Amino acid sequence: MRFPNPITSICIISMILSLACSGGGGGGTPASTPPPAPVISSFVAAQGTIAQGASTTLTGVFTNGTGSINSGVGGVQSGVAVSTGTLQATTTFVLSVTGSGGTASFSTTVTILPNPIIASFAAAQGTITQGASTTLTGVFTNGTGSVNNGVGSVQSGVAISTGSLSATTTFILSVTGNGNTVSSSTTVTVLLIPVINSFAAAQGTITQGASTTLTGVFTNGTGSINNGVGGVQSGVAVSTGTLQATTTFILTVTGSGSTATSSATVNIITKTIADTLTYVDPVSSGFRLIRNAGLSSAAKLVLDLMGPSGTGQGVAFIVNADQSKVTWSNPPSIGTMVQNVAFNLGMGTQAFAVKVTGNQLQGAAFQKPGSVAVNLAQPLMRISLDLKPGIPVNTTVAMSFTAGNQLPSSGGPSNITVAVGSLVAQ
Repeated sequence: MRFPNPITSICIISMILSLACSGGGGGGTPASTPPPAPVISSFVAAQGTIAQGASTTLTGVFTNGTGSINSGVGGVQSGVAVSTGTLQATTTFVLSVTGSGGTASFSTTVTILPNPIIASFAAAQGTITQGASTTLTGVFTNGTGSVNNGVGSVQSGVAISTGSLSATTTFILSVTGNGNTVSSSTTVTVLLIPVINSFAAAQGTITQGASTTLTGVFTNGTGSINNGVGGVQSGVAVSTGTLQATTTFILTVTGSGSTATSSATVNIITKTIADTLTYVDPVSSGFRLIRNAGLSSAAKLVLDLMGPSGTGQGVAFIVNADQSKVTWSNPPSIGTMVQNVAFNLGMGTQAFAVKVTGNQLQGAAFQKPGSVAVNLAQPLMRISLDLKPGIPVNTTVAMSFTAGNQLPSSGGPSNITVAVGSLVAQ
C-alpha cells in the first residue's frame, strides 16, 4: 500500500481549511447593525421659577424610546407638555427615555419661591382705655409687611405703635412676597372713658330750707351724686332735697375702669323770716288732723279731719292754734273757715256751725235725720291756717285739740279725741 506524499497531504488540508474559512467560495451573510440609542433633544419646564403651591408644565423632545419623568409625573410623549402638579419646594425633574438601544436621561429644575408666612401678630395690650395707645408686633417671613388703619410698613419682630385710639379697632397685617399675600388680624378693645357734658343746678342760689334740682348730661358710664342724692340718669333732673346751707354737689360717672367728676354749688341765702308752714301728721288711727298736700301751699296749711274705721252721722270739734303766729282762714274756694266734706246736711235748716274765738276754732256738722250713715275713714271736714308775716324761722306754732264729740250710726253723741300733729314756721 502506498502512502501519499506528506507534503502533498499538507497542501490538500491547507486548501480545505482555506475554503472553509472563506465560506466555501460562495457569497456569505454580512455582520448585523446594532439598534440606535435613545436621544433627548430637549427637556424644559415652561416656567423655571414659580410660587409655592403653583404648578408648571414639562416638555421633553426625544426619539428611539419611551419617556417617563420622576416625582410622580409618569409616562410622557415626545413634544407633549405634562403638568408638574402643585409644588411646595424646589424640585429637579429627570426625564428618562428607554429604548432597545439603551437609556438616556436629562434633568431640569423648577425653583419654588416660598409663600409669605405670618407666625404671629398681636397687640401688647388687647384692651386699653379711650385715647390711649398700644403696640403691634408681627413675626413673618418671605415678604414685606404693612398694617392698616394708618400704621403702615412694619418689620418682622419689631413693635410699632397703634397711635391713640378712640374706639375698638381691628388691625390687619398683610405680608406680600413672591406674588402672594397673606394676612392676619388682631383687635384692640377700647374702653370708652366716661364723659360729663354738663352738670348744673336749676337754681344756683335759693333760700334756706328750699330745694332745687340737679341735672347731669353724661355718657359712657353710670352716674351718682353725693350728699344723699344717689344714682342719676343722664339728662334727668333730680331734687337736692331741702338745703340749710350752701352745698357743693359732685356728679361722679363711673365707666369701664375709669371715672369722671363734675361739681355744682347751690348757694343758700340764710333765711331769718319764715315763709313756710311745715306740718307733721300725727301717728293715729282714730280721729286726726292730716295735711292736705294738694290744697296746701308754702304759707297756707290745709288740714282734713279724718275719722277711724266705722260709720257715723256727724262730728263736732274745738282746736286751738297760736294766733300770734298763724290765723284761721277759709279753705280754698270755701266761704267759711270750716268746710263740710262728707256729711249730708240736707236742705233747709242745717246742723252746721263755725265759730272762732281767739286761738280757738269750733266746727260742727251733723247729717239730716234719716240720712244714711257715712264712712268715717275719709276726709270729713276741712280747716285752714295762714302764716303771719314776720315770724322768725324755725318758730314752733302751738296747736292742740280741746274737745269734741261724734254722733254714731245709732245712739246718742259720744266724746272723741282728735290727734293733732306738730307745726313749725320755717
